[in-house]
Amino acid sequence: MVEKFNKLKLCIAKTLIDLGLSANIEYRFSQHEFDALVNLENILKPVKLAVEVLCRQDATLITAEATLKFMIKKLEDNNSALASELALCLRRRILQRRTNLNALLMYLQNPCNYCASNDDETFCLPSKNVLRKQIQEFVMRMKFGILNSPETESNGEKGLLQGTNNCEEVSPSDPDLTLQEELELTISSACNVICPSPSRANSLESIIKKEITLYESGGSMGKYLTLHIIL
Repeated sequence: MVEKFNKLKLCIAKTLIDLGLSANIEYRFSQHEFDALVNLENILKPVKLAVEVLCRQDATLITAEATLKFMIKKLEDNNSALASELALCLRRRILQRRTNLNALLMYLQNPCNYCASNDDETFCLPSKNVLRKQIQEFVMRMKFGILNSPETESNGEKGLLQGTNNCEEVSPSDPDLTLQEELELTISSACNVICPSPSRANSLESIIKKEITLYESGGSMGKYLTLHIIL
């Protein structure tokens, strides 16, 4: 309603003049009131877009994390008292519900750009030691029979060495983008599955050693060991 009113405010002002009500203080809008409505629209627009994204059928913790960060940033960039208060309330509520599983999914989605950080208390990223403990607790809770079901382990490790080597991140820096297009680019960037590029220091011999160690530990054969069977 606020957005529609702001679009029609000139029409409303002209209509009041035609009706002879422009001088009536009960119907007249001051410029300060118009500015307040425009500011309210700018505050609620990122919240509206965030709610629409979070209600999608394909929404995940990854998209939710990117969406909430985007919304909080836009609110804090508004620099108004109402936007700051709303951002503070949202941060408090997000902090109550957020767990380390969010950070774990972010690491699995994009390990080459994961960096543990406590700069942002709401969206803090724990260290990799914490993530390893989280994985261990999750495995124990799900009661994975790692030693008793080698087929499950083998299937789960297929494609371990496969993935894209592209670690580029899309940055919605185009000033001509709409707020919705900027949010879509942010979500798309967060959802890109990016695997770390193999280090140049890793020689073929060291890679084969790692594949042998993995295979001897009960894992699947890697790329180069599988190549020998094919030949």
